[in-house]
Amino acid sequence: MDVSFLQEELKRWGELIITAGGSTFEIHGGDNVQFDVQKNIIRFRAPDAEYVLNGASIAFVKMHLGHIAE
Repeated sequence: MDVSFLQEELKRWGELIITAGGSTFEIHGGDNVQFDVQKNIIRFRAPDAEYVLNGASIAFVKMHLGHIAE
């Protein structure tokens, strides 16, 4: 997937839930996310690790609309 498209969607939605390589990642607009359009990669840091995602490995992107009230 083209990371420049994902960068625009993050600006529009404010949050992306990305599935890549069988793992799911949640990225927020306020997070320190770097989109390298030339290399087609996304870099970001989570509490447990720093991640580098190859845009070609991204299979699915979801917009999180909210939580179901219990």
